[in-house]
Amino acid sequence: MPYTVDANAGDCLCTIAHREGFSDCRPLRALPANNGFLNVILQAHDLISIPSWNEGTAAAFFATGMRHVFCCCLPTVIPQPTTLRIVRTRATPPANGDAINDIGISRFPPGVAVYPLDNDGTGHPAARVDFPDHTHRVYSAHAFADPNAFNIEVVDPNTANADVTVYLEALQPVYAMGALNAHQRFPAGAVRNARSLQVTCTQMAADATRHRSCYLRLVVDRADQQARPQQTLLVTDMTVAADPGVGIATPQVEILDHDIRATYEYAGCPLPAGQRCVLARAEIELRRGRSVDLEVRILRTNADGTNNDNGVVQRQHAERRILRNARRIWAQEELTFVIQRMDTVDPPNDMLTVGEPDQPNSSGHQQGSLTPGQIGFRINVNQFGGANTVHQVGPFNVPAGNTSVQTAQLIQQRVNALNILNLQVQRLANPAEGGAAQGSVDVLFARPNSFVTLTHLTGNNQQDSAQKVAVVHFDTANINQNNQATNARRGGTPMRRLLFKSYPTNHQRINIFVINDNTFGGLTTGSLHALAGVNLDVIQEVRNCLTMNADAMDANFDTLYVILPHELGHALTDADHLPLGENIDVGGLMFSIPNVQGNWYDNRRISGPGQPNHPYEHLGHLGGGVLGLVQVNTTTHAFIVANGSLNFNNR
Repeated sequence: MPYTVDANAGDCLCTIAHREGFSDCRPLRALPANNGFLNVILQAHDLISIPSWNEGTAAAFFATGMRHVFCCCLPTVIPQPTTLRIVRTRATPPANGDAINDIGISRFPPGVAVYPLDNDGTGHPAARVDFPDHTHRVYSAHAFADPNAFNIEVVDPNTANADVTVYLEALQPVYAMGALNAHQRFPAGAVRNARSLQVTCTQMAADATRHRSCYLRLVVDRADQQARPQQTLLVTDMTVAADPGVGIATPQVEILDHDIRATYEYAGCPLPAGQRCVLARAEIELRRGRSVDLEVRILRTNADGTNNDNGVVQRQHAERRILRNARRIWAQEELTFVIQRMDTVDPPNDMLTVGEPDQPNSSGHQQGSLTPGQIGFRINVNQFGGANTVHQVGPFNVPAGNTSVQTAQLIQQRVNALNILNLQVQRLANPAEGGAAQGSVDVLFARPNSFVTLTHLTGNNQQDSAQKVAVVHFDTANINQNNQATNARRGGTPMRRLLFKSYPTNHQRINIFVINDNTFGGLTTGSLHALAGVNLDVIQEVRNCLTMNADAMDANFDTLYVILPHELGHALTDADHLPLGENIDVGGLMFSIPNVQGNWYDNRRISGPGQPNHPYEHLGHLGGGVLGLVQVNTTTHAFIVANGSLNFNNR
């Protein structure tokens, strides 16, 4: 019958099997009593069950009346404990101080160690330096410059082999009630195989027991993994089932929630890699980073007052663009995104805008005449499933010296006097520009279960000569009016204000509006938080709001891959683009997307990884209340740290 033996420190099932006369661990693995020891590191005095020879298949070969020769197996040398660590090989000789406690996604393209520079004052770009390949086992200053490059170390006094193999894998996060609770191995097969790597560690010249690997990196997509397949470990989401190595979509799997496990297995174990007897193991976590909340509104083409999923894209596709594309790219900055709302909404009702951000008060007369300027218009209430009504406002005179706020108050009073059932009129002021004393005012209209349009506005020649009123109608062919830096508007352009102000946005989150306008892939209204001290930040209603065109948010997840992450970058950094002509960032994420060149630096990278400060553009104060592009030397990370307009939630 089976008997038990005490394990020693440094043992595994195979070494115990050898001492007990078996060629490998399989007979020991077959015993139910050993189920708890199959893929773990044995501890001293663990009781391991050993099958009895007279109960095994070997007994059938012994018979009475015959002569047999038996060999006695002397005990083998008891193995010494083996250690495994995840380290960063430094310039000093390998030592215990090299170990690291956590790791992050590399910002570098997998084959690149140093970027060309043309902003070093010489006018001559530095040469690109390749990342040391998988045969390089010792210190490399270029590789070490990537703060997320790492190595594997094995110290094994029991082997004379020059090379040993370590099984490296990403561990799947497990959640309970929405919170990270534990980690487990990914399902065996294609899913686990895509997220694992066999790493060769080579004997160090100064210490025959110590073995080190090449420099390794964590990557978030298969393209990077395949670029350096022997030096990259895939740590990615499981958002889209059709992605290689996913099988079943599991959108809650966060990249930053993974752990990384390195396992040193007994080379003589007959089981497949990743299932063999374990001699040593090391596990570290990815830096969990921070999260930013998002609110997403998908516009439908025609207003219908419902919450049906009939927008310009389906909600699930917009969600997957965020959980896949945006999370993968911004994992480089240790940021992820939490969708707090996802709605399909009607196009906004028409709006009146009074004055311009840098206009004077009203003159009290029409252009070239003493006749008072007037305002008149019609309100058309189109009720869903009911009767439509038309209501005439004015015309009425605009007194001389009226501010935009006072004229907007007159409009609101005249509308309220009509007592239109459930009609809501809201006045929202915009900041002054160019040193003016006041800004413009937007007058918004809304009625439940209805769509409101404004028509028959008094012509410009009959309005006040100094203070104009205009109807802003939502036009999908023109919503992405560009807010040029040479004529910057802190409140944004009229049609973008109409869109953003028509919904209760949260200015401490990023608000995404998905529209159907091919003018731009997307546009973002930042916060100008850095200018809050001089009262030049933007108004809350449009702060951190961005528009995304439908074709960058649809089901073709690899088409226009970087547009959404790029626009999110404007809100995260509260800055503009990297300037033209800087080789360090040509093609980088925050480079001007229309100018991306198809060169070695692909546009999935956060700008300037491993580099010192470099030129970056943002809207700054040029004096006299005037805004314009200002160039500073900094990094993307520094911009994010300085941005106080968003809630960055610790994870």
